[in-house]
Amino acid sequence: MDGEAGAAGSTGRGEANLYNLSSFLIVDRMRVGKSPLDAGMEALRRISDNTVEPRLLDERGRPNFNVNFYIVNARGVFAGVSLKPNKFAVCTENGPEIRDTTPLFA
Repeated sequence: MDGEAGAAGSTGRGEANLYNLSSFLIVDRMRVGKSPLDAGMEALRRISDNTVEPRLLDERGRPNFNVNFYIVNARGVFAGVSLKPNKFAVCTENGPEIRDTTPLFA
């Protein structure tokens, strides 16, 4: 978290997040002006590119696990992104909502 840029949290395969310093990457990219969505998608692409162990890949060569990021910038713009389709909860001016993440792989 950075009070001037925003914050990113995750669920899923934590090792993939840690190995790639993904939450740090997301906040760092927001610090230089990327949107939460774009910063999150960049982190997901890095996880996918760096996943090379055969036991962690599906038949298409993609990660066989999921990682979800929940991101908000300092202005309150938020995004939920994931390797594979998923859902996330957010509380907006309309109250609590369940939304679809933006997946890297559909």
